[in-house]
Amino acid sequence: MFKSKSLACALGFGLALSLFQPLRSHAASGETALAGGRPRVGLVLSGGGARGLAHIGVLKVLEELHVPVDCIAGTSMGGVVGGVYASGMPLAEMEEQARRIDWSVAFQDRPDRRSMTTRRKGEESGYLALPEFGFRKGEVLMPAGVLYGQNMEMLFARLAVRSHGIDDLAELPIPFKAVATDIESGEAVVLGRGPLSLVMRATMSVPGVMAPVEIDGRALIDGGLVNNLPVDVARGMCGDVLIAVNLGTPLLKRAEIRSALMVGVQMVNILTEQNVRTSLASLKPSDVLISPQLGDISAGAFDRMDDSIAVGEAAARRVEGALRALAVSEPEYRAWRVAHLREEATDYAVDEVRIGPLKRVNPKVLAGDVGLKPGRVTGEEFASELNRIYETGDFEGVGLKMLRDGDRNIAMLEPREKSWGPDYLRFGISLSAQPGEGTAFNLVASHNQTWLNTLGGEWRNLLQLGQRTAFLSEFFQPIGTRSPFFIAPRVLLSDEDLRAYRGDVQVGQFARRQALAGLEGGVEIVPFAELRLGVLAGRERFVNSIGSFPAPSASRRLGAWTGRFDYDQLDNVNFPTAGQRLRLDVYAPRQALQAEQAFTRSQLDWTGAHSWGKDTYSAQVAFGHSNDDMLISDAFALGGFQTLSGYAQGRFRSRDMSFGRLGYQRVIKPPLGLELGGIISRMYAGGSLEAGHIGHSYDQLTPDGTYRSASLFIGAETLIGPVFLGFGQGEGDHRALWLSIGVPWSLR
Repeated sequence: MFKSKSLACALGFGLALSLFQPLRSHAASGETALAGGRPRVGLVLSGGGARGLAHIGVLKVLEELHVPVDCIAGTSMGGVVGGVYASGMPLAEMEEQARRIDWSVAFQDRPDRRSMTTRRKGEESGYLALPEFGFRKGEVLMPAGVLYGQNMEMLFARLAVRSHGIDDLAELPIPFKAVATDIESGEAVVLGRGPLSLVMRATMSVPGVMAPVEIDGRALIDGGLVNNLPVDVARGMCGDVLIAVNLGTPLLKRAEIRSALMVGVQMVNILTEQNVRTSLASLKPSDVLISPQLGDISAGAFDRMDDSIAVGEAAARRVEGALRALAVSEPEYRAWRVAHLREEATDYAVDEVRIGPLKRVNPKVLAGDVGLKPGRVTGEEFASELNRIYETGDFEGVGLKMLRDGDRNIAMLEPREKSWGPDYLRFGISLSAQPGEGTAFNLVASHNQTWLNTLGGEWRNLLQLGQRTAFLSEFFQPIGTRSPFFIAPRVLLSDEDLRAYRGDVQVGQFARRQALAGLEGGVEIVPFAELRLGVLAGRERFVNSIGSFPAPSASRRLGAWTGRFDYDQLDNVNFPTAGQRLRLDVYAPRQALQAEQAFTRSQLDWTGAHSWGKDTYSAQVAFGHSNDDMLISDAFALGGFQTLSGYAQGRFRSRDMSFGRLGYQRVIKPPLGLELGGIISRMYAGGSLEAGHIGHSYDQLTPDGTYRSASLFIGAETLIGPVFLGFGQGEGDHRALWLSIGVPWSLR
């Protein structure tokens, strides 16, 4: 049995601890007088999202004037800034850390794609960026928020690394408390026990956006709803005199309230402003009120950090006289500050690694994937391990507790299984429009049933309706508890429209209808590399739908060997900024497998990307070859956005193909502050130079040779998937405009 209390640590860098003895502050909350007879000073920091970065400017002035702080109470972003400062982080380091935060990543739940398995990467295509749904006993289940908060918890744990080893927040270098809201009762909940990173996550859990945080059996959300300026909390902790920093909650103008979403935002603003007025009324004449005039700096304007800090500084200087009355001498302040700073540990002692209880996921399978070993473990190693577990897709979050078992240090990994699993529904959309060539539109729905057995068997079903109507059902079965080998039987029904060209003129369109059954066996070489070999059989037939171009044949039998190797370390499938991907596909129909035509079709495709700051340079090369004639439906296709962008989709079809592309993209600012509203996660502008060579063309009016093209585009990662608006210029007067939304489902 564990003899001492749990030293709970949330996710993030350095989530273990070697400092198991609590560090007591020189200013305990129960004291009634301080040396020298100076009054105890309580600091109150209000919430306000990105506006809360103004608190850093206020702290800079307090340090400059030598005003010691004896306790801190904060809500939402005020709780984050106050908690980090209370943990003993130097202010200069706080400011540096804040500048390095990528808030567009923090407000997402997407795991690091580079660490995902090849199978999970393959499930990305065509899906919306919205959270998945669950399906259980005929009921559709939804996550409690758009964000589960994994990346946010990782961020907060990294910022709160100095608090590890402290469970009672009164024992921080500066005693600290935060305020959250109980979503069930609507009551204010004052959080005075750690882990600090989890407390900060709870006080800043924006309702409807981030999932509630469970602490002591209560589901907690942003404290701004009930006590955005916690004057009463600081008064009860230590506050003979309070310094209250009120960021204000500007209400929307009537003209800005144009949707149900904006109505909800305004309701939250009204509730927040009302409770702040109550707090302001409780201030005493001896207290100091600082009111930064943040103007048009919104709660989501994290890119205006410098402006927010400057406004905070200016507001504090407006009450400099009142603050100087609370100051101490320079030697006294220097001694106070040194006593309230805490060094960050670089590594931690671990004697054993354990995994918390699980309901569905087989802990033996998970244990086999855990790379942590007893010994000295760095914060980066802990963070990497927790991320790797999260990236399996089975968990909404992964936590860590450090426990003491006698004289042994236990690292307890605590994966939190998705409450809406293990059956998942996802939906997607793809649209590609080119003036003069028509529109390709597809809707996608998928159902994944996971952990059908203790080895991790999964059943996946996908349905697509539109330009390509298809249904895929695949059962994925690992062979053994920790075996990298697997088998995957599958069934595919498909009806796809293909275009035929003579020169630049589309002369026909025909449908290709397939009914196939296959069996693949494979091995996961490393998490990001996979080899599959298989066999398939079935029938396909062709039907003319538009024009006079004859379909290849009425009907034929199919039987083929298949092979595929995937190596994928791109950080983003749509807008890669780092990494590379290599794919090799082989399709070999054989008469021995009842195929009516025998040939071997192979294709090699490599993509790489590298970034310097906001600028990304990428390259792609692809080669395709067939050793014999094949039908036009099996031919290699070029043409389309970034595959000869100046030409129509599938304009070139040939038996041999080579293609190269050089690309550039730069991160740009999304309009209207949509980045943190979840509508746009990141936006880019860029272009490409492209060249393709075709051999054995299927169009007699298109000679073999090299064709060149270029593109310019604006693109974004959005709630409805990737969006591109581009212009392509080919040779001569060949040019095209492109609008692309989502990613077409790839049935490999």
